[in-house]
Amino acid sequence: MNLQNAGQVFCAKQGWLLFFPLALPAWAHAQAASDWATHNRYLEIGAGVRQQNYRELESFSVTPLTPDGILDKETGTQDAISAALRWQSHGGFFVDLTVDQQSGATDYRGYLQHSDGTLSPYLARSGNLSRQASLQFGYAFNAGNGQAMPDNWQLIPVVQISQSDWQRNLVQYSETYSHTTYAVGAIAQWQARPGTLLEAQALAGRTKSAQVSVPALGFDARQDGGNLRELRLSISQDLGSATQREQLRGWRLYARYVTSQYNHGASPTVVGFQAPANEVTPSTVTLGVQKQF
Repeated sequence: MNLQNAGQVFCAKQGWLLFFPLALPAWAHAQAASDWATHNRYLEIGAGVRQQNYRELESFSVTPLTPDGILDKETGTQDAISAALRWQSHGGFFVDLTVDQQSGATDYRGYLQHSDGTLSPYLARSGNLSRQASLQFGYAFNAGNGQAMPDNWQLIPVVQISQSDWQRNLVQYSETYSHTTYAVGAIAQWQARPGTLLEAQALAGRTKSAQVSVPALGFDARQDGGNLRELRLSISQDLGSATQREQLRGWRLYARYVTSQYNHGASPTVVGFQAPANEVTPSTVTLGVQKQF
């Protein structure tokens, strides 16, 4: 058996290039000061796809069990949905609550770990259901609240706490995983022209309280924490500005690319099994709608 810790979100190398061409016509001039508090008060819902890229690593403190040190790889495309609630005060206080869910099958290529410590090659399709919830707090720096910033720029240092849960279903049994992350970072927002806004967000932190459970095998253990890196790139367009229809003002379309990378250490051996160290690098593309309030 090979235990995995997923529900994680990780770094990829492509996707953001899809969004910048959408913004090119808007990059000429920004016109008038942005009302950032109004812009950052909205409810959001979206859907897209996530590319899973996960691998588990054996410990080289013991005799190697595999030729390349990789116990398994798991890849595949999953359906993704997302919802968010964001609010900013005119004084600069900022809060964002986001929930995400991914579901779908992935290709598992690796080994099964047996209670006597031996491994046997294994290929399978595994079902997955992952959920994440994150809460951010920050303070915005912009020209409107007296900071030395251009009218069409805003910078928001943030702190984030998030919770991830993942259920993986194999033919033999189901596994559940959970962990918490703590991160700090910043959001940069640029109004390229009235109604068109680009946003970049970077976070760095640590994973904590990782728990792995396989009830059918009597396995329940903690994994060591690891590092977290995350990048989010977004573009949004106000439909009222784009169509010159006042009834659509306050409704926006958005596109977002998220890539993240983090890892966990190995768990202790419990009832003859161990959850190995892992590295995960998924990426998600989401399209959706925002409604200001």
